[in-house]
This record gives sequence, structure tokens and C-alpha cells, in this order.
Amino acid sequence: MNDDHDHETRHDAWPVAPASAAPGVTPATTAIVTVNHNTGDLIAQLIWSLYRVLGLDGFARILVVDNASTDGSRPILRALADGGLIDLIAMDYNPYHGPGLNDAFDHLATSRHNGRTPIDAVWVLDSDCVVLRPDTVGIATRAMTETNAALVGQPVWDRWNAGTFGLHALLVDPAQVWREPIASFAEHGEPSRNLQESVIAAGLTMTPFPFTADGHIVHLGRGTLARVAAMEERDNRYFAWAKDHSAPHFAQEPSADRAYAAIHAAFRRDVPTLDPHSVVTAINRAAFLRSSQALRRTDDGPVD
Repeated sequence: MNDDHDHETRHDAWPVAPASAAPGVTPATTAIVTVNHNTGDLIAQLIWSLYRVLGLDGFARILVVDNASTDGSRPILRALADGGLIDLIAMDYNPYHGPGLNDAFDHLATSRHNGRTPIDAVWVLDSDCVVLRPDTVGIATRAMTETNAALVGQPVWDRWNAGTFGLHALLVDPAQVWREPIASFAEHGEPSRNLQESVIAAGLTMTPFPFTADGHIVHLGRGTLARVAAMEERDNRYFAWAKDHSAPHFAQEPSADRAYAAIHAAFRRDVPTLDPHSVVTAINRAAFLRSSQALRRTDDGPVD
């Protein structure tokens, strides 16, 4: 990735859909985007959960932006990309979370068709999330279609947020959002705040959705900050903050820690050694098993 590129702004607006295009988004036209920086075990677990729970038909593609990881993430992500399981934007320095998302949306805007399934929605997930419910994308995209929402997300109420949607799980309609006058993501502790404020100012719809409250996902919380602190990244501008803010918070959801522990244990059984071959093998196996279950439901009715 060229260091001369300005990552803190939008470069490619989302293409305008033809007037004849059918309205509505579906899981099959939803891309999943995440940014990784030194969270190799967490990003592998997230991708494994997506294929294990949602299956091959549960999304259009996964795009990972790796912000110059040095913890062993890059070889794992490169192997997943070589295996066709993800698309990878490999940065040679760390522009941080918001600018990484800008690169992802620009990439999707320019490659929206490109011989592949068109993308009509983008689900942004933090690398320290895991997906628990197979109906998550279907319900969320239906909420987006029914309300013509620009954003679908869960309001966060804490000492730093007063109801803004959490960026850890944010479903975006890029046709409405990824163009002027809507702000792009920012290099900031709250990368989507300006974007959300400009969505409101433009009179676009923001639809609440209980991603963590209804157990669709579990958000560990502070996954990247924990690695910044543990790896003593003193040149990281968030190092001072990370030293005192690296404990997981599980989005303050009751029993989320137990749900996370259970799926983490299943991941560790599938991936006892965190190396590229083991991760790729486990994710391919998870995708195959999920597809087999879907076929059985189609042929024989629901599987117990």
C-alpha cells in the first residue's frame, strides 16, 4: 500500500445504482469488513465464527485491512486470502482504525462489480467480535431494507457515548453513506462519530438493532488496546490510553463472558495451534460443515 495515499478521507464514492435496480439488501449482497492490528488469534476466531455460524451463503465476502501487524497475523491472513476465504488489504504501516475502514470502503466501491456479486451493504465488525446467531445478517439487512436505513447499529450509552451506534458492529448502506456530504471515518478514538453526525444532519435514517443485547454477537472489547499494551507499542498514539484500558468489557452484556468462553473453547478445539495451515483448515472445515447442515435442512427439514 502506497504511503502517499491519504487514508483519512474518502477517495471513491459508491457507484449510483441504476434506477431499475431492485430495492433491498440481503446477506448474499453484504460484505463484512474488519480492521486488524496485532490481534492474530482474535481475527482468526472472528473469521472462523463467520464461516461456522453464517456459512458460505451468509455474506458476499470478507474484507480484512491489516494495519502492519507484527504478531503473526499477516501470514495467517495472507493464507486465508490465498485460499479465497477473505480479501486482504495489507498495509505497510499503521494508519489506525478509521483510516483503515476508509481504505476498505474505497476498495469495495471500486471493485463493487468486478465480476463478483454486487455489494449493497457493508457490515463493519471489530476484530474482537464473534458471531453467535445464524440469522444475524438476515434480520439486520431486513431492518435496513424495511426502514431504508443508512446505518443499522446498537446505541451505546456509557461515559464516552450518549447513544451513538457502536462501531464494533455497524451495518452501513454505502449507497447512502459513502458519498458527499457524509463524512468518512476519522483517525480518532471514536472513528464513526463524525460520520454518524453527518448522517443525522443529512436527514438519513439510523435504525437501532440489538447486535449484542440479543446475543447476535459477542464483543470482547478492547482487544486491540490489550495488544498495544502487551506488546509495549510506545510509538502507538493510543499506548498511554491502552495501559489503563485493556481489560475486556463484553459490551456490559450479562452472561456475554460465558457465551464468549464457550465459543472460544470451540475455536481452540478446532485450532489448537495458531498457524496459517491450521487456521485455513479449520475455517474450510467449518464452512463445509455449515453448508452440509444447510443442505440437510433443505432436503430433510430442520436439523436438530
